[in-house]
Amino acid sequence: MVKKLLFILLLLPLFSSFAQMDRDSMDRIIFSIKSRKNDLTTTYDIATNLIDYANEIHDTLYIIKSQQAFADYLWAMALYGKAEDFYIKSAHFADSIKYPNEYAYALYGIGWIEAIQKNNFSKLYMLRNSLKIYENINDKMGVIQLSNALAGAYSEMAKKDPTKPQYRDSAIIYLFSAKKIIEETQDYIRGLDIILNNITDQYLQKKDYKEAQKYLNLTLLHIDTTSRKNNYYQTALLQSKILLSIGKVDSSLYFARKILLPIEKLGNKEYIRGIYSLLYKIYKEKKDFSLSLNYLEKHDSINKIIDNELLSIKYEEIETNLQLLKKEKEIESLQQQNELFQVKEKQKKIMLTGVIIITLLIIIFLVIIIRRNRDINRLHTNVSAQKRLLEEKHKEITDSITYAKRIQEAILPSQRIITENLPNSFVLYQPKDIVAGDFYWLEKVNDSIYFAVADCTGHGVPGAMVSVVCANSLSKSLIEEKNIETGRILDRTRELVVEHFSKSEENVQDGMDISFCRIQDNKIQWSGANNPLWIVRKDCTIIEEIKADKQAIGKTDNYQPFISHTVWIEKGDTMYLFTDGFVDQFGGENEKKFKASKLKETLLSIQQLSMDEQKEALLHQFNHWKGENEQTDDMCIVGIKF
Repeated sequence: MVKKLLFILLLLPLFSSFAQMDRDSMDRIIFSIKSRKNDLTTTYDIATNLIDYANEIHDTLYIIKSQQAFADYLWAMALYGKAEDFYIKSAHFADSIKYPNEYAYALYGIGWIEAIQKNNFSKLYMLRNSLKIYENINDKMGVIQLSNALAGAYSEMAKKDPTKPQYRDSAIIYLFSAKKIIEETQDYIRGLDIILNNITDQYLQKKDYKEAQKYLNLTLLHIDTTSRKNNYYQTALLQSKILLSIGKVDSSLYFARKILLPIEKLGNKEYIRGIYSLLYKIYKEKKDFSLSLNYLEKHDSINKIIDNELLSIKYEEIETNLQLLKKEKEIESLQQQNELFQVKEKQKKIMLTGVIIITLLIIIFLVIIIRRNRDINRLHTNVSAQKRLLEEKHKEITDSITYAKRIQEAILPSQRIITENLPNSFVLYQPKDIVAGDFYWLEKVNDSIYFAVADCTGHGVPGAMVSVVCANSLSKSLIEEKNIETGRILDRTRELVVEHFSKSEENVQDGMDISFCRIQDNKIQWSGANNPLWIVRKDCTIIEEIKADKQAIGKTDNYQPFISHTVWIEKGDTMYLFTDGFVDQFGGENEKKFKASKLKETLLSIQQLSMDEQKEALLHQFNHWKGENEQTDDMCIVGIKF
């Protein structure tokens, strides 16, 4: 215990002398952990030794406080998994001895990580339980924080499922609860503008613009524009959004332009993204398409920056977890060494019984120690080598998957491009792994729209790499070589794919199945490799199927040129292009494949729905059928209504 105390005192020069470790001293150490003055390794040493010290003096309250301080530190470092572990440990201690304040705080931490960070809304009860405890002990600040947190969680649930307005109503109820406490006590009045802004935003999302304006006006009465710029800018953004929503475009533009430069100077990327998105909508409404496009491009650019920062944070989290793992291994090694030291001390006492016994014990002990050290060293060497190998392989795999994902995302058309060219359509795309062998592809040439849904050999990283080769071959055949007929495009694509893989010394059989169409006015030209085209005519109760050529795009025996089919389309007709991932999915009561016949029945049953609703219905059917089973393959279905 003394050694741990000395270690803490040496690491943190918080005391002027070697004083007794009282609660004030422990409070100062806890404060230093929360203030994040030291790096992760140092803080880990301080926190674990403080927890051990509190255990040894049987001070349960400070065991809990130490664990929660370190959990707060890990949470601030975005190490949510490790933070949750320490919140859970503190909850067990606090619950067992009935420390309600500390127990509520632990539930708050666990509930926040699960419900807000992980979107695991089934854990929302933890936040509600924490709120109930704070209400029982009359902790006003705790009630305000938990009410705001629960409002945030219900707001996220409303975004995930807009069909359930009760989620947003619940968010508003919790915000009003926080508002009432602030107004009654006047103790936390500086936080009122934040709560009012959140209430305004909820009414704005509900499209209740009258109530939204009402609470925004209340915000303006409380907000301090000099010391809390973030809240002021958020209020101005909300004002502009409300004005745009009620058709006052010029007034909306006035507020947006007023805060554009200050927000850009502030550097808050979330606010910058918000103002760019708002200006894009305003100028689009004013039909100033040049400025609208300008702010759309700025919005996309800041989105990429934010995504890259999130990716960087994720990599830092992985690296930090590795550091913590290494530190835990070092502590485990020190504990083993301490056990060896205790064994030596015990042996010394035994040797005092006599010279002969001492001599024999020394010899035996030395032999044991030498063998043990040799075994430990050999084991340590093997473990270290295996750990290095695993880390290298993990990095290689992670880099490979990340690279493959970026490449594949580059070949997939964005939702904006699909909406511009195929406005009444849906794309249901669900890879089995992070990256996929399935892909969809779109190009517009003159007055024709070329669209394809393809399934390449394999899934995951190998499938993704094959998909890049196949997509590039499609683009080259159409754009560079200017082939226009679908059958000829597939013929040339096959030649390019075979040529690409023939460079390898191995006999590579990779390729793809595809459903490929050219849309021109009310006429479709279509060709397929193994995958058919389904058409549902307006007011018909059967599916018209155009069968594909029974050969893949790739190296194959008895190759025949692909047939170009011409189909006339009328308004109200719907066509579907798909891969085999949906029909091959195992599930249901008897763990069987879904099959094409059942997919046809499903499509016919949802014809009265909009395309977005059809997508949701198909996804629900797929997940319901799959149940607890693993997804069998990549899955892609595209529906286009004329």
